[in-house]
Amino acid sequence: MTVRLRGICDFLGGQIYPMNRLVTIATFDFPSEAHTLKVLLEQHGLEVFLADDNLVGTNWFLSNSVGGAKIQVPESQVEEATKIIAENRQDSRQNLKSSAKPDVEFECEECGKTISFSANRRGGVETCPYCRKYVDVPD
Repeated sequence: MTVRLRGICDFLGGQIYPMNRLVTIATFDFPSEAHTLKVLLEQHGLEVFLADDNLVGTNWFLSNSVGGAKIQVPESQVEEATKIIAENRQDSRQNLKSSAKPDVEFECEECGKTISFSANRRGGVETCPYCRKYVDVPD
């Protein structure tokens, strides 16, 4: 028995069931990022598909030419998926703000002037901008 299918559809037990059109809602340069978002959306009960993730993962230099790894959802779930993504981004930004450490401010051991470095420099060695000597940045 030969069956000709037109468009995107499933063939189950002699019946043709048309599927919802898939819409790309996000693209990524790295497939791991796409997989992370896929898991998040699936946890909320959405049907999620990845496109070009294997191609981008094995031939990373083709990422720009194919548009990266794509997250696709059925057209009927686009609004809900974009809402979940927006909420997740907002939560991530709030977590970053609440966990951010303040800048480090201390006196240089050599010249005695007050110097300041960003929090990510804690515990490292930097150069005093005034006397150009090495200083240990406190934790």
